[in-house]
Amino acid sequence: MLQLAGSRTAALFLPVRVTERVFERLLELFREAWGPVTAGWHDCDLCVYRYGPSKMGTNPNAVGFKNVFVPGDAKIYLAPELILHYIDQHGYAPPSEFQQAVLDCPR
Repeated sequence: MLQLAGSRTAALFLPVRVTERVFERLLELFREAWGPVTAGWHDCDLCVYRYGPSKMGTNPNAVGFKNVFVPGDAKIYLAPELILHYIDQHGYAPPSEFQQAVLDCPR
């Protein structure tokens, strides 16, 4: 099993793009996510607010508590829910092999 986009690895920006098709499919997988009960949630530790998010009217905490399991070639990828936030807000791009596995993932 290969875990993707933990808070420390999300800071790595790879020269790979994430298409809207991949993002939408990943979002769909999280809507139907199955997984063991988590022990809590994870806050995004990449979001930095100089004066606090309340002044900007944004969500004070990007949090995630779900995981999605995506079958790939000879491996299973484990991605936390915050991967969507990392992609959308921080420009994170998971490996192309994972992106293809997302597109190929059965419903």
